[in-house]
Amino acid sequence: MKTQLMTIYFLMLSFSYAQEKAEAEPMQVKLDDIRALVVKNLSEIRNSEIRIQQTEANKDLRVSRFKTQGDVSAGYENLFDSSEPLAFGFENNEDERLNSSLSISQYLYGFGRKKWALEEGLAEVKLSRLQNAMMIRDLSFKARVDYWSYIFEQAGLEVAKERLKLSEEEEQDTESLFEAGTLSRVDVLQTKVSKMQALNTTRSQESRLNESMFEFASSIGKVHSKIKSIETLSPPKHVEKLLVEVKRMLDKSLEIATLEADSNVSRTKIEQVKSEYAPELYGLASAGVTGPDTDDLEDGWLVGVTLNWAILDGKQRSSRQLFESKNIIANDFSVKAEIRERTRIYLQLESQWESLAEQIYNEKQALAFAEENYKIAREQYRAGLLTLLQVSDVNLQLVESRYRLLSIIYKMQVLRENLLYLKQ
Repeated sequence: MKTQLMTIYFLMLSFSYAQEKAEAEPMQVKLDDIRALVVKNLSEIRNSEIRIQQTEANKDLRVSRFKTQGDVSAGYENLFDSSEPLAFGFENNEDERLNSSLSISQYLYGFGRKKWALEEGLAEVKLSRLQNAMMIRDLSFKARVDYWSYIFEQAGLEVAKERLKLSEEEEQDTESLFEAGTLSRVDVLQTKVSKMQALNTTRSQESRLNESMFEFASSIGKVHSKIKSIETLSPPKHVEKLLVEVKRMLDKSLEIATLEADSNVSRTKIEQVKSEYAPELYGLASAGVTGPDTDDLEDGWLVGVTLNWAILDGKQRSSRQLFESKNIIANDFSVKAEIRERTRIYLQLESQWESLAEQIYNEKQALAFAEENYKIAREQYRAGLLTLLQVSDVNLQLVESRYRLLSIIYKMQVLRENLLYLKQ
């Protein structure tokens, strides 16, 4: 027994260790994985999927009244002592009564009611699916932008570490020159101040990196996970081709499709209202038994056709038609506004891309000059040909140029994400 308990204990301990190890390992994420992670993990998507199921159930409910309907009823009545049995519907010689019945009705014809009830249900299902697609698109877009923010902060940390390294090298060179008697103690202290400031910048960047990691982890439904990106921050490719594709699709989007689907729901409702001006035909059949006691029951049978025709309704149907017609007109105006807004965003993105394309070329040139200048300045500083202020400016120029280049690349990637968003 003791051996078994020890075995169970070690198994549980091993399982706990393996689970902690799995949780400690960072989660590797690629850009192409993000949409699948959003769909799989976010509760907002589950909520939207349930809404689709509700509209599908509502569609079945709309057409259920056109299917065969049946009712069964049974009853037993017992008359206690009474001087006026007729007041309760009993004969003078009756003191108990049984009754039972079965009725069946079948919808026969309604001049389009069944067709448009089904069409309305299908239109609502399509609308709910488009709304679900919009939610997936919006949440995926946010997650992808958060992903690039995380990669940008990760690259920014590398720049901050480079700045710290340059400060340390600057401090070492200054101390060597101070020992050689060519610089004063003031210069040494100044480099120490610069190094501590660079250290603080690095710690601050680490904090920003963690914040962006938590933001991205939350956007893919893994808020407690540590993330490790596989990609690095690099300029996007084929953006010019994407701009051409998006320009051709400015009048097509999920928003526009949703507005059109909502108008289609209204059209089916209008047709449904029109069909209500016509009569309805039902086939009826019923059977039942009734009698004062179980030995004297009378059978009853009934077969027939019922005609329902609502003639006056206080203009309810015309008001419903007017309401849905106005909804269609409002949606048409919303579509025009959406196309105008999409065109504005596209033109802004096109202009930004032209600017960023020029900026990245210039900044690459500036970075190459800054790297060459850094090498020359450090050699001249060691030789005593430059002052501390001059070499510090060169070091700062190099770091700032590298960070500006990363910022431009990050803006390019975000711009590409916005173009992909417009394409959907």
